Amino acid sequence: MFELSKDKFSILSIDPRPLEEDLTKHYQNKYYQENQGNYSKNYTEIEMTNFENKAKLFEYLYKKYSNKKMRKILEPGFGEGFTLRYFDNIGVDTFGIDISDEGYKFHNMQLESKSNLVIDNFEKDIFFKEKFNLVVLDHFLEHVFDLEDTMRILKHYCDEDTLVIVLVPNDFNLLQEYYLLDQEINKLNSPWINQIEHLRYFSKSSLQFLFNSFGFEKVGNYLSDFPIELNLIHAENDYYINLKNGKRAHFTRTVFENLLYENSVDKYASLMEGFALNNIGRNLIGIFRIANID
Repeated sequence: MFELSKDKFSILSIDPRPLEEDLTKHYQNKYYQENQGNYSKNYTEIEMTNFENKAKLFEYLYKKYSNKKMRKILEPGFGEGFTLRYFDNIGVDTFGIDISDEGYKFHNMQLESKSNLVIDNFEKDIFFKEKFNLVVLDHFLEHVFDLEDTMRILKHYCDEDTLVIVLVPNDFNLLQEYYLLDQEINKLNSPWINQIEHLRYFSKSSLQFLFNSFGFEKVGNYLSDFPIELNLIHAENDYYINLKNGKRAHFTRTVFENLLYENSVDKYASLMEGFALNNIGRNLIGIFRIANID
């Protein structure tokens, strides 16, 4: 049995955590090997376009908040490698660290000869001497075992010009809280809790507190993407009650996002800022850099 409690950074966290060796085995032997969560052996053209559009958002945010040419990008937990593939294709030197090679070898094997990849645990060592223009943490921080070691190692790869773009699930957002109240579900029984994979559940304030604690400052406004939990308002669309609804909700999300990305990344980013301001949207996106010290 587990509980949810706030850690020293006010992040809602699983207590007690699973054993570190069990987590390592899970990610090495299962995470990318099975069709689960957001991962699949086969993606549609619409989904592939969505992966590329998300990478274009990272590129847009970097150009918006940095006056440096992007030369090197690091992605801890690069997974299947779609973000690294995009940046490699536009001429950026790509670096990645992941505990498993299963995902990228299935989907983006070409990265093996074109990128600087390490298959190991990010928390355990310093694997690169470089400082990076951009570090992308795309659904990474909720998974790591030792958050403080992770943040210290992250800072090693950053200088005053580095931008860090962070994506974490926007759990317990306004629509999810409505769902719990409407369905009379205790917070601990929230259907989005995954005690083996998602060890912590961030909010805007706790994410900022974490980064501030390690000498980073927030850049610009938070963003949040499509509020897929709109489907939970009506029982016929509830993807927790009927898993088949999940595919329809996912299809709606990807088509919606692709249309808006292709219309204007800038305009969609403005809408995403509005989502975050209203505490809706499935994923929370923050941009950070090392704080200036006077």
